[in-house]
Amino acid sequence: MPKYTPRWRAVLWSLVFSVIVAEVTSAIGLKLIHRPLYWTADEMPRRTEKDPWGAWGVPNSKSRLVGPCYNVEYNFNSVGARDKERHIQSPKRWIVLGDSFVDGFGIEENQRFTNILEERTGWEFANFGNSGDFGPLQYYLIYKDLAKQFEHDGVIVGLLLFNDFTDNDAEWWKLHQNRYQQNRYRPYAILSEDNRSYKIIYGTSGNATPRADFNVPPPPDDDASALDEKRLSTIRALARRLSEVSATFSLFRQLSSEFSSRSIIESFYNRLTPGYFTTDQREITAVKLILHDLAGEIGNRPKIMLLFPVHSDFVARRSQKKNYSDQVNQFIGDLHSDGWRVIDMADALSEADQSTDLTLGCNAHWNATTNRRIADFLLANYRKDLTELPARSK
Repeated sequence: MPKYTPRWRAVLWSLVFSVIVAEVTSAIGLKLIHRPLYWTADEMPRRTEKDPWGAWGVPNSKSRLVGPCYNVEYNFNSVGARDKERHIQSPKRWIVLGDSFVDGFGIEENQRFTNILEERTGWEFANFGNSGDFGPLQYYLIYKDLAKQFEHDGVIVGLLLFNDFTDNDAEWWKLHQNRYQQNRYRPYAILSEDNRSYKIIYGTSGNATPRADFNVPPPPDDDASALDEKRLSTIRALARRLSEVSATFSLFRQLSSEFSSRSIIESFYNRLTPGYFTTDQREITAVKLILHDLAGEIGNRPKIMLLFPVHSDFVARRSQKKNYSDQVNQFIGDLHSDGWRVIDMADALSEADQSTDLTLGCNAHWNATTNRRIADFLLANYRKDLTELPARSK
């Protein structure tokens, strides 16, 4: 007669066996798709929010940007830019302004198009781009209050239409961002009644205060929405801890991140911000006024505006059979009137968009290959514009 095994013990052994099988199967699966065995906890580079332009790197610091499909070192120089050390004087230099697409989110510093241009032309391309929800108002403020101090021959701005029309729009942030995001120390442009000027406020309500570390959120309020967010954060933290020690949880998180992030990129954010086909005249007017002021600060130096597309811009172009909305087309005309040389990067990436992934995969930022395509396109078509500039006025 077979020996009797208590039911609880049989269930326990079945559970242990199932866990072992799941772990081994998940580990093999992760190996086959060339992913790390365990999920790496997300990390953000050290940044402050105390300068007039808001988010900025901690000077002379090293940190890492870690996520589902990237793990790169961030080195901030003595002024807080993700760039090598720059001297005030330079015989030939461009200042480059922009958001995380210029900053090179998720790729190594030497893979950015600005670094490639510098290596292949012998000109300096001082990168003052930044992640952390950077928009045109920040480009203007950081140029006026910091970058302009560095001797330079011209200015390049990377304009990501997909979110640069909303980045400094307080009303948009009130509708689409949570309370913590709304209270960050970042600038917003508030249009006058006649839409001919704007004033700057900090925080969507105008009462935000500077902070030494913007990666650390303030303690939550005790209202219901804050408690729900705190509870959700606790669940996420538990899932993160499990996926750091379990191949099964790691596989689930990595696959779900891959598919859900692509869905977010292609639907949610693209639906909220139509980019090349923006029609909100209030947002367009605010950005036009900001860039007009930036052009005034730059003066007679050459000014290049690089328009950056995302996937939805290519889709909209094919469906609408034109390049921009009428409002954006007029906006580009206004840029020309202010002396900007406008170069559309969709021309550099349109063929690649049909056959390859332009992004990192787990979010919409450009990968190293796309940065190289940008540099190749600029050098093939605009080398003289980048290297044969007028002599500096004394």
